[in-house]
Order: sequence, then C-alpha cells, then structure tokens
Amino acid sequence: MADRDTILIADASHTARRLLRAEVDTTRFDVVETGNGAEAIELARKLRPIIMTLSVVLPERDGVEVCREVTTNAENFGTTVVM
Repeated sequence: MADRDTILIADASHTARRLLRAEVDTTRFDVVETGNGAEAIELARKLRPIIMTLSVVLPERDGVEVCREVTTNAENFGTTVVM
C-alpha cells in the first residue's frame, strides 16, 4: 500500500491547529502539527508535505521566513503553502 500524503499545519495557536485538523480528511492524509517556525522548516524537509498551512505569527521563525525557506528549497518542490 502506498504511503499517504502529508499535510503540515504550522500555527502558534493550539486551537487553530485543532480546527484545521478537524477539516482534513484524516483517512486520506497524515496530518502533522507544529507550533513554531523552526520546527516547521525541519518537518517540511523531513516529511515533504503536499500542503503546508502556515500562520504568519510563529515563534523562533516567523511565517514569512518559513514560507521563503520552504518554497526556495528544491527538496520541497511541489509543496503548496497556504498562509
């Protein structure tokens, strides 16, 4: 059986992460959450998600920095970032 695609949710708000997770079909996708920008970058490199939801306000690295890092990294080609 093929691996499922991953959606990465990066938001400082635990509530926002839970609300987004509730909207995702978890039978089709693996959903991974993080609350800080530095970890979001590392998870994007490791997991290569197909979609990354990203808050602008994040600790350690803000959302703009994370978006720039993820979208300019060839390893993450094909990841759609939604801010």
